[in-house]
Amino acid sequence: MALNLSRRGLATLAAAASLARPARAELAKIRIGYTPLVEFLGAYAGRERGFFAAHGVDVSFTALALNPTIPPALESGSVEIGAINPAVFLLALDGGLDLQLVAGATVTPKGHGIMALVLRPGVAYDGPASLAGKRIMLPGLRTSVEVLFRGWLRARGASGERITFVEMASNRMPDALRGTNFDGAVIVEPYLTRVVQEGIAGRVVRFADELGTDIIGTFYIAERAWVAANPGPLAAFRAGLAEGSAFAMASEEQGRAIMAPYLNLPPAVVAGMPYPHLNVSVSEAGLAFWINAMMAEGMLTRAIDPRAVIAA
Repeated sequence: MALNLSRRGLATLAAAASLARPARAELAKIRIGYTPLVEFLGAYAGRERGFFAAHGVDVSFTALALNPTIPPALESGSVEIGAINPAVFLLALDGGLDLQLVAGATVTPKGHGIMALVLRPGVAYDGPASLAGKRIMLPGLRTSVEVLFRGWLRARGASGERITFVEMASNRMPDALRGTNFDGAVIVEPYLTRVVQEGIAGRVVRFADELGTDIIGTFYIAERAWVAANPGPLAAFRAGLAEGSAFAMASEEQGRAIMAPYLNLPPAVVAGMPYPHLNVSVSEAGLAFWINAMMAEGMLTRAIDPRAVIAA
């Protein structure tokens, strides 16, 4: 089943949220666990512009350093919804957690990569094979970034097995690249723009721009039990997210102003980074892309049925 929030679907969700909406003093509380990335601008705008509150939910954000810590946060009850990348979600399912995808966040259109390989000054590069023996930072091991990067290496006749990958929080990568302990990093926005603007990167390899298809970038998940027990708050969340995403896509200037405090970055960096392509819809085919890519890299022990993990 595809989750497709068209205008008609949005109207239906808004109506459902309205029927389930509690009195204003009794707004349902939803905590979103997230890593500070541009992809979640739709949710930032939903809160800052009052769209969530208008539909009856009080949304707050819990910042987490690494994406793989989000599924445990859901399981422990620390947050109700997780803003996550596909690989971490699928690995959590493969590990036995009972989670569902509840709404989309972004897509990454071909030629609009929000990640790149960067190498510190003085590190030689002569194609993917020359990365053998290098120490490369990733914003989380066994994440979507690693899946895409390994797939790119394999497609070009290179192997990730001869690279030493080290997990590092994205906000620490710029400073780590100033030293000599690491040769480079696969880095995502907004930190990619920062290392380019500040001259920290000696070379930038925009491998994500070479990917051959539009790709689901990020989305929102929740425990299946929470989804079943909270149809009203979930409908309200989806409606507020859709309105926040539409607002941010209609006004880039206001969208950048909204995201700046959540990213905790200088205005010049926020102004110069690529703008996210927000999209609250997800499809079985879009999720199947990630399942197939991870199966090819040997990261999953079993095939996962997209229909079973996309919430209605």
